[in-house]
Amino acid sequence: MGLFLAYSYQNQPEHLLYTGFLYQHQGVPLWLTAGRALQEFEKSVKTPSLTIVKTEWLDTRDYSTNPGIPFDTADIAPVSIDKDGIDFGFVILKPYYLRRTRVSRKNPIEGMAAFDTTPRTKRRALTVPELTKLLNASPANRRVVSKVALCTGYRKERVGVTTLESAANPLEAVIS
Repeated sequence: MGLFLAYSYQNQPEHLLYTGFLYQHQGVPLWLTAGRALQEFEKSVKTPSLTIVKTEWLDTRDYSTNPGIPFDTADIAPVSIDKDGIDFGFVILKPYYLRRTRVSRKNPIEGMAAFDTTPRTKRRALTVPELTKLLNASPANRRVVSKVALCTGYRKERVGVTTLESAANPLEAVIS
């Protein structure tokens, strides 16, 4: 479900669309998205030089037959985290919006071809002997980085920007 924002800046119409999905946790409806997206949305609606024209929840890819669900930005209290590789945000929705999405629900992927979910490569975890061999073959200055990647599950992009300060807890467990 998308969060649509139409606004005017210096008399020029503009719009933004933030993607996310609905999730219900213990009866509480949530809209989940990236933390940085919610931070940008909050900044946009609070910027005095922007004139907000419309805010809507978009619940379908066919806007012509199923228009968005208007909402007041005062109805949401976004929670977002965008720090140290964690980029997560959510909005607790009022039940009214959830009821509206159910009434207007149309399957957005109806008529699309099925996805081929056949794995293209076979993946598996390394065995202890393979891990030992990998670490022994690593240059000394890269061994700690390899241990951080192995113990945290970080991918190479995240490991490449990891500092001692940002990974203090994982490193304590890995270096010892």
